[in-house]
Amino acid sequence: MKAIGLIRYGLRNLYVADGPNLKHLPDCPAILDFYTEPKRQGYGKILFDSMLKQITTHESNHIGPHSLAYDRPSKSMISFLQKHYSLKDPLWQHNHFVIFNGIFN
Repeated sequence: MKAIGLIRYGLRNLYVADGPNLKHLPDCPAILDFYTEPKRQGYGKILFDSMLKQITTHESNHIGPHSLAYDRPSKSMISFLQKHYSLKDPLWQHNHFVIFNGIFN
């Protein structure tokens, strides 16, 4: 059996800027690493959806891609999130994490 990808998830204690305000997000769910090989064959979507289902079951709250922080995402990760989950207008943070508006809901 050959591995086709990797996704690393964890909880982070983050301070993020929401416009002029600085907000504290204790135990914020975050994607720390995400990689698939081969590319553009649907494996990333399958892996990401499986991870969302797993953490939603474990946390007993619905966690969607909009409620995650992303550590140093690549341009391809940002376009992946936009294509598959309609996440637009990333908010780049001083700590190199990226969040989306839905994280504050």
